[in-house]
Amino acid sequence: MLNGAGSRASVIGACLALAFVGALRRNAADSRFAERALTTGDQKAAIYVQERGQGSPIVVLHGGFGGDQGYLWEIARGREERCRFIFYDQRGSRRSPCRPEDVSFARHVEDLETLRRELDEEAIALVAHSAGVLLACPCLQQHPERVERMVLVGMAQPKWRFADPDHPGGTPPLDWNDYSSRIEAFHERPEIAAEIEKAGLDRESLTARERTDLWRIRFAGANYFHVDRWREVPGVAHFFNPRAGDACRDLFGTRYDFLDALREHVDVPIRVIQGTHDFCDFGGRTCQTLFREDAHVEVIVLQDAGRTHSGSENRAPGSSVEEWACTT
Repeated sequence: MLNGAGSRASVIGACLALAFVGALRRNAADSRFAERALTTGDQKAAIYVQERGQGSPIVVLHGGFGGDQGYLWEIARGREERCRFIFYDQRGSRRSPCRPEDVSFARHVEDLETLRRELDEEAIALVAHSAGVLLACPCLQQHPERVERMVLVGMAQPKWRFADPDHPGGTPPLDWNDYSSRIEAFHERPEIAAEIEKAGLDRESLTARERTDLWRIRFAGANYFHVDRWREVPGVAHFFNPRAGDACRDLFGTRYDFLDALREHVDVPIRVIQGTHDFCDFGGRTCQTLFREDAHVEVIVLQDAGRTHSGSENRAPGSSVEEWACTT
């Protein structure tokens, strides 16, 4: 006969076992969710892939390089019946580990093509954020027939350096000194220090949880318009691998130029979504100027949104990135 402690332990164990079996059954029955490790073409890495939803495939490219997919999962929430979202951690990211010497921008491009072939799709839609935009661009440049449409969010600069002729009319929209001043002011907003103080994190000795909260506030300060929503920042700094970003010297050490590819392939619809407070393009003015004469490129500027904007950052109905991702 079991004593009180043993009885309680047995009950808890039974409940956990039932919950585990129930979770397995739910996942097995839910064909809208799948995950796997995809071996890369060069056999140097296995990239973590997660699928959510059903229907037409949309491949989502996270920022970084060296970041992870988790902060973009919100795009799929509530839309699984309409679209099939394919997320993956690029090689060198924490869920897709490999040696730094096996990471390069060229291999990132190859991995995206390996994924497309594994999906057995002739053409895919791409949703790309930040540096993920730079990964989407070679796909369009080299194989436009394999791109159905593109949604480019918080667009990374598609050319190593803009020149006056890149802008219709030959006039850049911003003065560089003014731009630099605005970045500095945005990243030093008093709201950031106020949130740190309010959370009691303005001291040296912090627990692991408090250090994570401090990271979230600082991340929101750089990437969100609404700093007070820092608790909604998903993920942790652990998922970012800076060495993977440093390994992409074969892109950032060159005079890369994807601007012509974005302009020339007029049969591929492109949506560019910028926040009014994206520190890379305040007000979306650069993107609006660059693509002013390109009918197939639609530039959407979300009010009161930063660089990492989502439903939690911009809550106006129909204006969030998620709504645009499933729209053809």
